[in-house]
Order: sequence, then C-alpha cells, then structure tokens
Amino acid sequence: MAIKVADRLLNKARALSIMEEIGIDALIATEAQNVTYASNFWALSQWLRRGPQVYAALSREALEENSWLVVGTGSLDLVATQDVWIKNVARYGFFSLKGSVDNPAEGDWAMTEQKNLKELFDTPYHDGPAKALAEAITQMGLAKSRIGIDESGITPALLTELKTLLPHCEIIPASQTFRRIRAVKTTAEVERLTKAAQCTEQAIEATFAIAKPGLTEIELSRVFLHELIDAGAEPALTVLGAGVRSALPSATPSNYRLNAGDIIRFDAGCYYQHYRADISRCAILGEPTTKHTRIYNAIHAGQDAALAAIRPGIPAQDIYHAAMNAARTAGIPDYERNHVGHGIGIEGYDVPNLTAQETTLLEPGMTLCIETPYYEIGWGGLQIEDTIVVTDTHETLMTTGRHLRTINI
Repeated sequence: MAIKVADRLLNKARALSIMEEIGIDALIATEAQNVTYASNFWALSQWLRRGPQVYAALSREALEENSWLVVGTGSLDLVATQDVWIKNVARYGFFSLKGSVDNPAEGDWAMTEQKNLKELFDTPYHDGPAKALAEAITQMGLAKSRIGIDESGITPALLTELKTLLPHCEIIPASQTFRRIRAVKTTAEVERLTKAAQCTEQAIEATFAIAKPGLTEIELSRVFLHELIDAGAEPALTVLGAGVRSALPSATPSNYRLNAGDIIRFDAGCYYQHYRADISRCAILGEPTTKHTRIYNAIHAGQDAALAAIRPGIPAQDIYHAAMNAARTAGIPDYERNHVGHGIGIEGYDVPNLTAQETTLLEPGMTLCIETPYYEIGWGGLQIEDTIVVTDTHETLMTTGRHLRTINI
C-alpha cells in the first residue's frame, strides 16, 4: 500500500529547499532516527543497537522516483511489511530465506507481504553496505555529483570505502542538515508528538491518583509504565523522585517510601510511533507549604513568560531571557538554568535549544518543550514542562493543566 503524503514524516519542501541552498544533489540518511524520518522505514536492528547500517538516499531532482533505501538482506521483511514511500531498494549481506508466493488472493494482505518479501529477495545482492550505497548512488545518476551524507550513523571505515568507490563524488557531512530539516514538523509528526505527550500526561495523572504514604517510587513508576503501554506507547524516560529525591535532576525510581508532605516530581516521556514526549508534572502528598507555593508560582511565571514570548521570527534566546527574568521577579531572585527548553521530535532534543546563546529563529511548525525546573538539595525539586507547536504564536499539545497537584491523604 502506498503511503499517503499526509502520513509522510519527511518535510519534503523544506528538505528540497535546504538541499538546493547548500548545493547538494542527494542527501543520505544513516542514523536510525534520520533513516526513519527520511523514509518512514523503521529498521529493528538499527534502532536496537549501534552498528547495523541502513541508509536512505534522497534525490533532490527526482525525490519521488529516484530515492533509494539501502538495507541488509535480513531486514527486508520489515521493508515488505511497512508503509515505506521509497520503492527503490539496494540490499547487502547474506540471509537465507526459502519458498515463494505466486498470486495471493485479493485482500490476503499477509500473503501479499510474503510475495513482496520474495520480490525484494530477488533484487541484486551487494557485498557490504558501502558497495550497496555506491550502487544506489550510481543508479541515481549521481556518481559525479555533490552529496551530503549524515556522518553520525556510518562508520568511518565504510565512509572511507564509499569515497573510494565513488572517486568523482564530492561528499560532505550533513548530520546538521538533517537537524535543520527536522526542526519544522509535518502534520504527521505533530500528530505523533501530540499523542506521545498526551499518553505521558495521562499516565502521570493515573499515577498521582494512586499515590499515598508508604508506596515506593518504584511502585509508582510501575503504574506509570503500565498506563503508557496500555495507551499504545513505549516507555522512553521515567525520571521520578519524591521527597528530597525530587531534587535529583535525573532521579531514577528507587525504594524510597513516600511520606506526607513529599513532593512527587515527574520528568517523563514515551515513544509513540517513534516520536518522543518529554513533559513534567508535580504533586504534593498533602498540603503544600508556603515554600512549595512560592517556588512553584515562580517557575510557573517563568514558563508563562516563555510561552508568551513565542512567535515566529524571534531568536530562541529571547524565550530563555523571558523565562529567567519572570521567575526571578516572581519569587526566586537567584534562579538559574542552562536552558528553558528544547525542540522535540523523533529525537528527544531537536533544534532549537532554548539557551542564552541560541540565535536560531523560531519558525511555524517547530515543536518545543518549554520547561522551568528548580532543584534544591536537601529540600526537593519542582518542575513544569509542556510541549507546544509554534504557530502565529503557539498551540499546546497538552490536555492537562500546569498547576501544582495536591494529593489528599
């Protein structure tokens, strides 16, 4: 089944524009996230561990007809069973598969997958990924062209081999090119990010609902993870700290038992169809103290100011300064942060990073996590983090409020 344009992850217009701007004829994805982004193809082995080589070669002049996927023979079943929009495939590596399928009955999708797999196995075999990629580039008619290659996923030895096989190609690094392209999301990407964020916030709310003195952080985390999986998401990040442990920026759930008056701080997320969530919500087990209220109101004011500053055309550093100034004025005079958020997408940290130094200009379609955490050793930590998409101003992807929760005990 051909993938619908609306379901394609690749921002085609942006990719072609940036490829033309930097003067390349093809753009090669090599890292797992970039391959999936460029082609809609998810390679199990590549996402599971570093080392397996899968490439998506995008043609600037004929993107639809002349782009290629390079994949190990052992992963061809995934190509046959996924909605991959790139139809030209170059395979490499030995893998044994027996049998054949002639004419599947109409509507028998399982046997149609088998037939597709057999056809892929009948394509020419190449002795290694560099040779397969070189052949794909040659078939594209680009063996004497300027090519950008995402250097983050290809091994140095294979990159050297590729340059030897294509002596007339000019090959330049392009991992940052992919980051630029991915910064502005397609409709399909925003839909996945929305689902990921909302799965996470609902799982957090379900966890707060069962929290009580005596439960451990690990017991809370099990509820959170169960809720994510039931929602069709996959766990990605579970920072959960209670009491003084809420001050640990990367708190791993432990056997600490909750007590009355404890902060419960979540900084958590999931994968939904390979796209990430990263949000934060906090609760007090019982009545908040004056300090809880003062600190939370200040970081809330900081996040409010950051959100109010968002609009196309402003540098990311303006958001940082707006958040810092507001939090300091509202109750934390010495408030300090290295950043107040970041882009999010198929990776947890996309362009831009919201720091004092970041000059990247915001564009419509960028998705950002806006966060204002506060950590104090010996006392605790409080945090708010939401995911938004830049529009004329911004739209939230969240459904739950940004208030400090109070859990009755």
